[in-house]
Amino acid sequence: MINRFRKVLASLAMAAAMAGTLATPAQASTESGGFWDFVCHAGRACIRLAHHAPSQPEWWNLDGCDGHPIRDYYDAAIAHGNSFRVIYWDYKWDDTAAWTSRLLDSRKTITTAWVWC
Repeated sequence: MINRFRKVLASLAMAAAMAGTLATPAQASTESGGFWDFVCHAGRACIRLAHHAPSQPEWWNLDGCDGHPIRDYYDAAIAHGNSFRVIYWDYKWDDTAAWTSRLLDSRKTITTAWVWC
């Protein structure tokens, strides 16, 4: 009886954790410095979340210049104005020139996005 109660309790805890995870949009960063949307806005440097639910915004629109802490996997970049660089966890990077787009390495965690103004 106690084992069955523990299994039910563990199942409920897991279900609650999953519901909370799926109910909130993915986080690009714990700090401010951008916003989520379904598109990359004009004048922005943007990165697209690699794994997202269809109902969730997929583009992280970066606010302003300089460095932005990021901690997730992204698969594409668009520079609507300013060039920017994404830096991966292994200190390698990908640059996106102004007014261009490119694919990113979605297997690596991006730790920083640097926008040049």
